[in-house]
Order: sequence, then C-alpha cells, then structure tokens
Amino acid sequence: MHSESDFKPIKLLLIEDNPLDERLLRERLHAAPEWRFEIETADRLDRGLERLRSERFDLVLLDLSLPDSAGSETIARLHAEVPRIPILALRRWRTSALSPARCSRAPRIC
Repeated sequence: MHSESDFKPIKLLLIEDNPLDERLLRERLHAAPEWRFEIETADRLDRGLERLRSERFDLVLLDLSLPDSAGSETIARLHAEVPRIPILALRRWRTSALSPARCSRAPRIC
C-alpha cells in the first residue's frame, strides 16, 4: 500500500493576476487529500512563459483574463510555446470570452 509521501508532487504553474483568486485556488488544491501540488505562480502570461522556458512543470492552470492576454489568444500563445504540457483554462462564469466555437480551434484544451 502506498502512502501520500510515496508520490511525487505535481508541479503546477498557476498563471493568475488576481491575488484573491490565487489564494482560493491554492487553498482548494492543498485541500485535496489524494493529490500533492508544488505550486508556482505568475501574474501575467509573459511571466508564465518565462517560467515555462526555464523550469519543468506538469500542469498549467491558466486565467483567461490576464493584463497582457485574454480569451482564446491566451490559450493559443501558451499552447504554441508548450504543446506537451496540459493546460486547464480558468474563466469567470459571467464572461463569454471563450465560446465553444473558439474552443474547437485549441486542441486538447477545452
């Protein structure tokens, strides 16, 4: 039987510009008993891309409303730089920045 300490943590890059949203996401991720995360952050897409070029990550959580990029363009830019890293896109329910039609142009993401 494996204990929690037997598993390597998932190295996650959270690209999120809102400090409150970042804190809430960290709390939720750390509350998941079956997973361990090592969370690094960037508050802009360009800073996230710099981190991805210099470090290895297992997963990216991506806000779609960043100061330097928004909507499907954010996903496209990130996916072009790191096509093999899974991307989970985050957005507010009340916005319509990413329609299903736009999602179809971003393989593996939506």
